[in-house]
Amino acid sequence: DLRNPRRVVRALEKLYNSEKKGKFPSNKPAQPPLEMSVFGIQMPRKHLYARVDLRTDNMVRNGTIIENQNLLDTGYDLELPAMGGIGYKEISQYLNGNLTWESCITRIKSRTHRLIRSQNNWFNRIDRPVVWFDSHELGSYEISRQITDLIS
Repeated sequence: DLRNPRRVVRALEKLYNSEKKGKFPSNKPAQPPLEMSVFGIQMPRKHLYARVDLRTDNMVRNGTIIENQNLLDTGYDLELPAMGGIGYKEISQYLNGNLTWESCITRIKSRTHRLIRSQNNWFNRIDRPVVWFDSHELGSYEISRQITDLIS
């Protein structure tokens, strides 16, 4: 997967380590697949985006810029994988003069929205149905009760 070098490196590590132990990976499961249910909690996307945007604004107000500057001052390189995380990358670019403040915040929110969409797509591709609960309509106690009823 040329678009995901971390996945390639991890797969090669697993192959290398299994060969060292005299075991070779197999595509056959070692035991029958488990019977399981998958439950998820969601909310309407417009509400989720609003919460994420508010969280971003709160993080900025509560010191993420200082945290980022301290990391850069300590010598953390922008090429490190951790510095590419949502928020760190954009704030580092802002601190280095490569982004305006407005563009920095917009990019953080946009990358987070993209992550939300990709996580949603991932759930749509799993091989079993997901029972979804809407947190905008049900409280945590009611969701917990309904899940308990379904698995009992």
